[in-house]
Amino acid sequence: MPLEGTIGSGDSGGAVIITRNNTPVLIGMASWREFDGEVEEFSFGHYGETAVLTRISYFNDWITMHVENANVIVE
Repeated sequence: MPLEGTIGSGDSGGAVIITRNNTPVLIGMASWREFDGEVEEFSFGHYGETAVLTRISYFNDWITMHVENANVIVE
């Protein structure tokens, strides 16, 4: 597929975004890639790799609590 892709080394914490009603929506963050086998045999960019993502909605209460309690200064 022309736009197919996955996370790479160093992408942990990167945004996973979809577009809903022409608006970008943060739905997750990149965590890691799973690999079954010997580390010495690992190579990047193959079909069938498994990317593990963290679902943002799972942390919604925690995020809301901290954002509401933040001392934000807007200049």
